[in-house]
Amino acid sequence: MYIKITRLICLFSLLAFANSVNAGTIINSSVVLTQSDLNSYTWPVTINGGTLASPVVVTLGEDVVLSNTQNYFILNGSYINFNGNNHTVTISGIGFYKGLINNGSYQSSWVQDPNDPNDYIQEITIVNGFSNINIFNLTVNAINSDLASGQGWIGQSAFSINATNGVFENCSSNGPIRQGSGGIVGERTSVTVKSSSFFGNHIGGYAGGIFGERSSGTAISCYSLAPSLGNRGGGIFGGNALNATAINSYATSTIVGNSGGIFGGFSTNCNASNCYSLGTIDPSGGGIYGRNSSGGSATNCYSANGNWNDGTANGILQGIGTIWNDPNTNLDTVNYNLKPSPTIVSTTLSSDNSEIVVTFSESVYNSISGVGSLEATDFSLSISGGAANLASTTPISVTTLDNISFTLGIELTELANGNEILTVKPTINSIYSALGQVVSVFQGSNTFKLYDLTPLVITGPSLFTGATSSISINENINEVHTFTANKTVSWSLGTTYDEALFSINSSGDLAFKTAPDFESPSNGLNTNSYVVDVIATDASSNILNQTVTITIDDVAPAVLSSLDPVSKTYFDGSYTIIPPTSSNSNLVTFTSSNPLVATVSGTSVTITGIGSTTITASQTFDATYDNAATSYTLTVVGISVVTKQGTISETDFSYIDRNGKIGGATSITKNGKIIEVQSL
Repeated sequence: MYIKITRLICLFSLLAFANSVNAGTIINSSVVLTQSDLNSYTWPVTINGGTLASPVVVTLGEDVVLSNTQNYFILNGSYINFNGNNHTVTISGIGFYKGLINNGSYQSSWVQDPNDPNDYIQEITIVNGFSNINIFNLTVNAINSDLASGQGWIGQSAFSINATNGVFENCSSNGPIRQGSGGIVGERTSVTVKSSSFFGNHIGGYAGGIFGERSSGTAISCYSLAPSLGNRGGGIFGGNALNATAINSYATSTIVGNSGGIFGGFSTNCNASNCYSLGTIDPSGGGIYGRNSSGGSATNCYSANGNWNDGTANGILQGIGTIWNDPNTNLDTVNYNLKPSPTIVSTTLSSDNSEIVVTFSESVYNSISGVGSLEATDFSLSISGGAANLASTTPISVTTLDNISFTLGIELTELANGNEILTVKPTINSIYSALGQVVSVFQGSNTFKLYDLTPLVITGPSLFTGATSSISINENINEVHTFTANKTVSWSLGTTYDEALFSINSSGDLAFKTAPDFESPSNGLNTNSYVVDVIATDASSNILNQTVTITIDDVAPAVLSSLDPVSKTYFDGSYTIIPPTSSNSNLVTFTSSNPLVATVSGTSVTITGIGSTTITASQTFDATYDNAATSYTLTVVGISVVTKQGTISETDFSYIDRNGKIGGATSITKNGKIIEVQSL
């Protein structure tokens, strides 16, 4: 006979886990995440740990969507808080998803037994998780997605294995659960899960509504609304649970195929207190424990439709209270025990940062007996970032009219600049419901930014910081001034004065849309004085105006040297202008007033006819000089010559000289006189 032996290898060095971190984006400090952030990340994303005094807090700033199998977080250190902030992570179109957060892992493989070549043994390699990991106020919504076997929608398998002081609180999911998986955390998990729920359609074989298979954690005030359980599955814990505890928890699933309403089949030494199951029970299932479970105890538990188990379990019928389906059990009493503890549902900050209105989901009190108004010491305040600090870590006053909404007075030692994050939390074991349920320190909707109350200052021309400023600029220039402020602002212009003639960009650069002309003012008063209202608005919607008066100064025209008149014959054909000298640095351009006599291209003049034209040299303004122009008269004369055809013409270039040669510098008149035909 061959006997298979399991060999367990534990890696107790946290360094071994750190070395397995994927080379994706790394988060080293507290951060508020948005969809834009997640879209820019390289996945998986690693979150490095903090310290007891300064844990790393990762907060969701909005609902987000993940759609890739690699979209998950790897924890790489202790003291990490993942705050869903009552937002939803939608897992869209992912098959065999691993779960949102990894903290520890295990691998199993079959290897040949070194002592028996005919047999194999199973090796399980465990990488320990990190301690002091808290995940709260988070919902996972699965759309066209499912879990890989053994995983959890929020915590992956082996979450916090061999670690301490970890908690999931106010978490929920709704996706289908494969074999061995869990609605909140995966298999072989040992964390505490509080006030969390699963409301998906089905729990697979060995799977659990909250914990996956082989888990040993604690479920407090948890519930599962899945219609049915798979073989050996459990409403709260999956099959083969070991040393697990369920308190104030319940399930509504139909119990079939060796499954249990709270613990799955083949569970060992698991304890239940104030738990109940409402589902119908298959002959092989159990209302609290699944088939072949052993050890453990059930205290004040209830199964609405029959047995604790199928009768084959050992040692689990030692619970006190209602052992079978006792008609005397008051189900409403059990339901009260399972009611979620109150939570903060909203916070509102006054515009002057002096008060916070904190609203709970129900009436709350400062004693476990459900009486007594809340006091300042029942709340804890903390602040991070920015310039302001708290004068006290508790409110300076607390008032209420209904024990649901409370107005908390706040005192700051400096003016807030809008970068401060303020958090208000219940003090540990200080706030209770009317039924005595303690309000958790882990809350959503309790973190927000302070308003920016630092005075806004605009710096205008000549460093003016008052309500008005002034500046003089030369005509022909668009740019006026670059305005600045003492904080990040958006810039705009008013509508009262000459603002329609101006523009201002995001950098505060004020400019004329069209460069001003001293000789032709464009404002409504036809003057060279323009008024503009410049407006700065900061992130807290604080607004400040500065009215600037812009005076336009005249600029002397450029000095162009004079050009002498030019006389040409038609047969000169063309010539090149020698530009005038100028005090302006811009290009001089030339035009002809009569294109029938001459045209100009650049500095080249082409003669087109007999007569006269005015050639004008023009120069546009530059930074120092205004427009300028000068001109001269070009006279083109005609000369009567004999052509090769024997005709007389003033414009025919086929003229001949006395030797009958066509063209040249001379020709003959009709009287045979030799004349010069070009002035060159």
